[in-house]
Amino acid sequence: MFKRKQRFSIKVTIFTHLLLMIAITSLALIGIQSYYNHQYANQSVTERFQQLFERIELKNKILDQQSRALLSFIEEYPSLKSSTAEHQSQEAILQTLVKTLTNFPEAYAIYIGHADGRFFEVINMNHSPDLWQLLKAPKLARWGVIEVSPDGGDQAYQHRFYNEALQLIDQRRTATNYVPAERPWYQGAIKSTRIYKSNPYLFWHLKSPGITYSKRIRDTQSVVAVDYTVQHMTQLLEKFKPTPDSHVVLFNEAGQRILESSPRQIQEPLPTSAPMKLSVKEQALIENTPELKVSNQLNWAPFDFVRNGQPQGFSVDVMRLIAAKTGLRLQFVNDYTWQQILKQFEAGRLDMVHSIFHTVQRAEIGSFSDAYYPIREYLITHKDVGDIIDDKVFESLTFALVKGWKNTEYLLNRYKNLKFKLYDDTLSRMIAVNKGEADALIDNSDTYARLKAQYQLNQLKLNRPMDELMPLPAEKLRLMLHPDYHYLLPILNRALAAISQTEFQTLKQRWQLNGQASLDRMSLPDRLYYELLNRMPLAEAKTFYEFNLDSQRYLSAYSLINYTGSEKNYLAVFVPKSALMAPFNQQRTMTLWAVTAVLLIILWLAHYSSTVLVKPIRELMHRNQLVEKRNFDQVTPVKTYIQELDELSQTFLKVADSFRNHEKEQDALLKSFIELVAKAIDEKSPYTGAHCARVPQLALMILDKAKQEESQPFKNFQMDENEQKAFEMGAWLHDCGKITTPDYVLDKSTKLDTFYNRIHEIRTRFEVLWRDAEIQYYRSLINQVDKVQATAKLKAMQDQLQHEFALVAQANLATNGVDAELCEKLTAIGSRDWQRHFDNRLGLSDIQLAEFPAKEESLPATEKLLDDKPEHCIARRHFDEQAYHQEGFKLPVPSLLYNLGELHNLTIQQGTLSPEERFKVSEHVMMTLRMLEHLPFPDIYQGVATYAGTHHEKLDGSGYPRQLDASQLSIPERIMAIADIFEALTAPDRPYKKANKLSVALNILLDMCQSGQLDKEVFALLLTSGVYQQYAQQYLKPEQIDEVDIDRYLNALNET
Repeated sequence: MFKRKQRFSIKVTIFTHLLLMIAITSLALIGIQSYYNHQYANQSVTERFQQLFERIELKNKILDQQSRALLSFIEEYPSLKSSTAEHQSQEAILQTLVKTLTNFPEAYAIYIGHADGRFFEVINMNHSPDLWQLLKAPKLARWGVIEVSPDGGDQAYQHRFYNEALQLIDQRRTATNYVPAERPWYQGAIKSTRIYKSNPYLFWHLKSPGITYSKRIRDTQSVVAVDYTVQHMTQLLEKFKPTPDSHVVLFNEAGQRILESSPRQIQEPLPTSAPMKLSVKEQALIENTPELKVSNQLNWAPFDFVRNGQPQGFSVDVMRLIAAKTGLRLQFVNDYTWQQILKQFEAGRLDMVHSIFHTVQRAEIGSFSDAYYPIREYLITHKDVGDIIDDKVFESLTFALVKGWKNTEYLLNRYKNLKFKLYDDTLSRMIAVNKGEADALIDNSDTYARLKAQYQLNQLKLNRPMDELMPLPAEKLRLMLHPDYHYLLPILNRALAAISQTEFQTLKQRWQLNGQASLDRMSLPDRLYYELLNRMPLAEAKTFYEFNLDSQRYLSAYSLINYTGSEKNYLAVFVPKSALMAPFNQQRTMTLWAVTAVLLIILWLAHYSSTVLVKPIRELMHRNQLVEKRNFDQVTPVKTYIQELDELSQTFLKVADSFRNHEKEQDALLKSFIELVAKAIDEKSPYTGAHCARVPQLALMILDKAKQEESQPFKNFQMDENEQKAFEMGAWLHDCGKITTPDYVLDKSTKLDTFYNRIHEIRTRFEVLWRDAEIQYYRSLINQVDKVQATAKLKAMQDQLQHEFALVAQANLATNGVDAELCEKLTAIGSRDWQRHFDNRLGLSDIQLAEFPAKEESLPATEKLLDDKPEHCIARRHFDEQAYHQEGFKLPVPSLLYNLGELHNLTIQQGTLSPEERFKVSEHVMMTLRMLEHLPFPDIYQGVATYAGTHHEKLDGSGYPRQLDASQLSIPERIMAIADIFEALTAPDRPYKKANKLSVALNILLDMCQSGQLDKEVFALLLTSGVYQQYAQQYLKPEQIDEVDIDRYLNALNET
């Protein structure tokens, strides 16, 4: 025992732990500081974002102002104001533009266009590494010059390339139809008194998208322009981004994006298309065909539109598939309205127009291909417009029409008094109807769905299909080819036909056709842009917003940046708030780490101080766990100087001792009860002998050897003390279900046994017949029949009765089998009649009377000597078949509880038990499981029912009651099965059979192992461990123990 020393009061100990209050106070202070720091960080982040936006806005304005100043500066050069080309100094212009580009490297090119078709452009070759390949320039080229001048009425390209010293190093001349005066940058500048700024479009010579600033040279019809590539502008916007995951967008007041940083879009990939087979003639035509200039509308999404100057849309992808299949070279030309596209085509400056409807007038200027996509047009109206039911209501609407569209021409021809407004593109007119500037427009549902979702045109609605209002021909998208290239039409039609349905379906998914348009399928930058665009009206002052998207908080702002242009442009920035919060969060984290470090030191000191209190309490908790786990012997005193805890420790010791003694008493009582039940079962019937007492002994012998065995499958097999106790209980209780088995079934040694041996009843009937024969004899004598004859007849009848009764008695024994001949004899014997003069219902209980037929027989009644009567069939009542199967029992259940029929029992083929009685005997296992599974065993004894209830299962699944197989039977369960059978085979105290010799019992076990019913390894362990000899010496009679060659058995097992 621990030597007692001075103890201290728990109050003194608790006082030493007041240091914990410091930690609580520190945490409270940290929380308050964190809250106010967070508030300050939010305010600082907002201010920082506003400063960042103002810097971005300033940079963009500076770039815009530099471009405008540059053009204003260039137009003042005297060499540019000469009235004729003959007086202009090309060298002076070259030097002027080269000097300007050198000082302003952000620009891609500067050029001058004249009304008479002359054009002069200087290109900065260092602007992009791709320029040398695109322009086929020599490697030493530093400056490129493109000059267009009329040559005998025809336009001609003059390409010249200069080195760093402005020395000409290469030149070439090619024909062209390029007319600068018809280009949008020229027309926009000529019509404006200020500087014209274009949206992104494909540069004619570079074939890459860019933006043009252009200005009319004062008092002339010439225009000077400067180009910026979209790639370069995008890189500038990337530099503007305050954080890597920010997004910068430049857009106009119609909501169309002009430029953006890192433009991305979620789309299905363009399908890979294999080239189609072409004839030699067709290949030659393709090779000799120059690069075709193909139209690209500004904004007819999702079919044909421009995004950051790049051609986009379903029809654009169709053209790319055609190019892949045929080998045609295509150059898309954009920055034209639809009406301008048609004029360019008619003038021969466009070779092909796609996404076009067929009309008679258009067929006169071009060749149309086969259709490649059907379009159903709808009447789209403001939501306040009701359903259109007739022409009168239709004609009362104000329509928003696109210049040059087929439906525009159709409506104006059909309705002479139609009110309308003309627009350059689809988006402009949809916005007009949404604002109420017009009532209706006509377009397809895909364009409507896409633009409505993107621009939140919530005031629009699909009114009804146009073909329901008027007889319109079915519209289909086609290609229109210039007459100069009409020879390509068959090839184009073949290429359209060669586009598979799978490829068309991929394109439909890529462009969200057939009502698939959804903001959710767009990229995050797109969704951010439309979230801002659709939230608020545009204002000229800087405006800041904060909103959530995909569980992320964003700060956004936009501002009007183009004050001098004809079109208002806006700059928008989107920044994740978390990115701006990062420095504050980092600072706050560092502060928290520093405070945490100090707090940890304080806590460590407090922990060290509290050990005096906490350690003994934990030791007491551990002692409590030992008690819970019933490990009473491991409970020891706790060392502590706290008086109350020391007293509690002594109390734990006393409680543990008390529990230990109580558990031993309970275990002894439980074991006594279990052994009492087993002994009662053995005493209940002499026919089971001491089976319930011997099986546990044999099973435990085998189990001990299995735990010691080092070979497989026993190498890792172990059972702790509680598991072994559960196994022992299961072994003692394995036949406890026999309590419910009727004694007469257990003790039935002859076939006619029920609650008594009915052979005596049968013999009495024979006695009656004997007496009847004697009576008949004496009656014959009275009737003066010859005595010798009557005596002989009596003797013959008595001999026959003796013989027949001997046959019945012989059949009644279990040792005698019953064949078909004996069955016939028994049936014949049983057919003898005898007279019953007494009511067979008298003296019977209500339960017994329930088995009799409802109709009573009149007396005297003729009875059969042997009979199967209805009252012999005892019905099975109150049987719950559903519960039986739910418990997993699979042994077939006879329809009757008992069948006591005399012939039915006498003709049993094997043994003395009828099928109903055999089920009753087998039912003891099910009763064992039911009884034990419903007992509230402690957790440590949960396996008792399993061990007790599986000793009749077989590894091949042929056992009962649940027909478990090898995968479901553990090693202890397999041991129990062999122990049960081996004891039954060798039991020396069963009066109904002769005890088997040891070798006979082992032979039977071997057969069962070879047939897959019993476990071979457990049987081998029974032999090799010597358990069979040990058991035989203790429980078998000396005459049962014979020589056993275990090698023969082991060899036989190995051969199986």
